[in-house]
Amino acid sequence: FVSDPIWTDYYKDAKIPFGHPDYPEVPNEIWGKMLEYQHGASFPHNWIPENLINSARRYYGRISLVDQGIGDIIKTVEEQGIADNTWILYSSDHGEMLGDHKMMGKKLFYQPSVRVPGIIMPPGGIAPQTEDAPIEAIDLTATILDIASAKPLPKSSGQSLLPLLNGEKPKKSVAFSEIGPKINDTIFHFVNAATRRYRLTYEITTNTPCEFFDLQEDPDEIHNRINDPSFASIREHMINELILPHMTS
Repeated sequence: FVSDPIWTDYYKDAKIPFGHPDYPEVPNEIWGKMLEYQHGASFPHNWIPENLINSARRYYGRISLVDQGIGDIIKTVEEQGIADNTWILYSSDHGEMLGDHKMMGKKLFYQPSVRVPGIIMPPGGIAPQTEDAPIEAIDLTATILDIASAKPLPKSSGQSLLPLLNGEKPKKSVAFSEIGPKINDTIFHFVNAATRRYRLTYEITTNTPCEFFDLQEDPDEIHNRINDPSFASIREHMINELILPHMTS
C-alpha cells in the first residue's frame, strides 16, 4: 500500500469497487479462531472509509505500476528481436482481501485472496482465449518444464498447461490451497479444495470442516453451507475423495 505518486494520482477520483462488507459466518470454534486471527491482523482500528478507499487506490496504483513494468519488458523483448523465441508467463503469489468480509491481507481462501492472474503468451502470440478450469501455481512449473522439453518433477501434481493452448480439455478438476497459521501457540493446518462450482475448507489436525460454498449460486461467498444438510453428500465426497487423499499423496 505504499503510494506510487503517478499511478495513485491516476486513481484519485476513481470509483473503487468493494466486495461483501460483512464479517463471515462463524460455524465453529476452529474457524472462528482463524477469522479472529486474520481480522486482528487487518488493523481494524484503522477501518474508516477514507483509509480503506485510500488503501485501495494505492493498491490499484501499484498494480498498474507492475503492468507498466511488464509492458516495458515486452517492449524490450520485441526491440531485441527475440519475441518469436520467447514465452511470457505472468502470475502472482496471492491476491488481496482489500476489505472484503472485513479482512485485509492474503491468509484466507476467499476469492479475492486465493485467485491470482494467470496469463500465458507463446512466441509470436496466440488468439485470445480464457480457461475457467481449476489451475494451480504448481502447474506453471510443469508448463515451463514442458516448454523446455524437460522431465516432469517426480511425485508432483503439477500439470502442463500447454495442451489447453491447443484446445484440449483440462486434466484437473480441483485446485488445492493450504495455510498453516500459528494462533495462540497452536499450529493449525487448513486445506482448501476448489472445483469449478464448490469450495471446501478443512482443518486437518482437528478434522474440522470449516467452510463450504456453492460458487455458482453464491459467487461472493456470503453463505457458508458447511452445516447445511442439503449439501452433506457433496461435502463428504470432497473431504473423503479430494482433501484426505491429497494430504496422503
